[in-house]
Amino acid sequence: MIEADLLHQLTKGEDSRHQFKRDVTNADSLAVKFRVRWKNGHALS
Repeated sequence: MIEADLLHQLTKGEDSRHQFKRDVTNADSLAVKFRVRWKNGHALS
C-alpha cells in the first residue's frame, strides 16, 4: 500500500471492513482481534 492509498482509505472512514484503532499499546490484545477476524473470514486490510 502506498501513502496515497492509505490517505484515501483514512478519508473514507470506518466501515464493516475497515476499523481504526486509537490505542495499540497492548499488542497481544490487538493480535487476538486480528486472529478472530481472520478466522471468521474477514479481510485485515
